[in-house]
Amino acid sequence: LLEENKIKLEKMIQESKVKEEGLQTLKNNYEVTANESREKETKISELLRARNEEQAKLNEYQLKIEQLKMKETVLTEQMHERYMIELSEVFTQFIDQQGDVNTVEAEVEALRKKVSKIGEVNLSAIEEYDELSERYKFLTQQHDDLMNAKAQLRKVIDRINRICSRRFRETFEQVNERFVKVFPVLFGGGEAKLTLIEYVEKEEFGVDIEAKPPGKKLQNVSLLSGGEKALTAVSLIFSIFLVKPSPFCLLDEVDAPLDDANVFRFNDLVKEMAKRSQIIVVTHNKHTMKVNNKIFGVTMENKGVSKLVSVSLDNAAKLAQV
Repeated sequence: LLEENKIKLEKMIQESKVKEEGLQTLKNNYEVTANESREKETKISELLRARNEEQAKLNEYQLKIEQLKMKETVLTEQMHERYMIELSEVFTQFIDQQGDVNTVEAEVEALRKKVSKIGEVNLSAIEEYDELSERYKFLTQQHDDLMNAKAQLRKVIDRINRICSRRFRETFEQVNERFVKVFPVLFGGGEAKLTLIEYVEKEEFGVDIEAKPPGKKLQNVSLLSGGEKALTAVSLIFSIFLVKPSPFCLLDEVDAPLDDANVFRFNDLVKEMAKRSQIIVVTHNKHTMKVNNKIFGVTMENKGVSKLVSVSLDNAAKLAQV
């Protein structure tokens, strides 16, 4: 067995040497091929560089050709604009003509001076004048129409202002007359009045409220307490309702700052006003709730679930009697 393994090992060593020789041959071939490839790449690079140089020259020549074409176009247009001559039609007449350039330039300069002395001639001046004249007439007519419309509008505005001012004064006097009577009813005495303030510079009107609750001096409403301000505001609202009734009136927490005595007087006036209009009162006051025919509320029997509840006090009173 040992001899067999030795023979196999020697055979493998021999094969390894053969493969190493083959590998060395491949390496040599690779080096030769790589050298040839590098030489070809060098030649290709030189050819590309030469091609790029030729392409750059070609681009430069093309650019010069385009510039010359542009100059030709500009010269053709200038000849046509200045002298009404088509250069492509007349250049053959002068292509073989001999002459001194300096002499020709001097003649051209002299002719230019003569033309400049004459000045520019606008051949379309008459047509432009007619157009501008029509435009001026149109704009003048438009301006006159606008000025007339402005004058008429000012007359209408002045008339509306006079009517509004007169109606405002009439309504103010009527509201003030009711306010003088309503205020003592809510306060159980005292007096109050509305004062009209006119700002002449701004042409505007303002209203000032002077109130004198029982036992106090006549003063501006801004100096009153919170409850007194609320009652004064309610007095003004009801005074306006008496002058200009409305189908319904919404009062939101008006009685919140009032004490019990003022709440009772407020409720009496609400009941009186309810004969003329439908009064909706948002309140948490139990005395105010008693004077209403119907009560609507929101309750939460279950957590997070709101429920609307309505109660007719008249029906509840009848059921209570039964």
